[in-house]
Amino acid sequence: MIEESIVHEGVFVKKRKIFKKKEGVGKKADILEQLETSTITVNNLTFDADEDAQNRIMRAIFVMEHNNVPTLKWKMSNNLIVEVDIETLKDALAAAGTNQSNLWFS
Repeated sequence: MIEESIVHEGVFVKKRKIFKKKEGVGKKADILEQLETSTITVNNLTFDADEDAQNRIMRAIFVMEHNNVPTLKWKMSNNLIVEVDIETLKDALAAAGTNQSNLWFS
């Protein structure tokens, strides 16, 4: 696995993992690469949908529920920072999980 930095309009966006294809596991490497760069859109907001992003969304939902926080700031896939509510994050997590399942089992 190799990591590369993704830069958009001169601004660092995130690191991306590149998986080397091995004999017999080409499809798995392709899926992992697609997951690493996947996004989903909820309420006209585009979220990163890779596994790290899903983990961050889960933690944010937990904290919001635990501390009774109605909204928080979230950095979108294009680095735009917006205020999101818990329902939007729950919908984003569900969409990201569905996207991940569709990639693995299509």
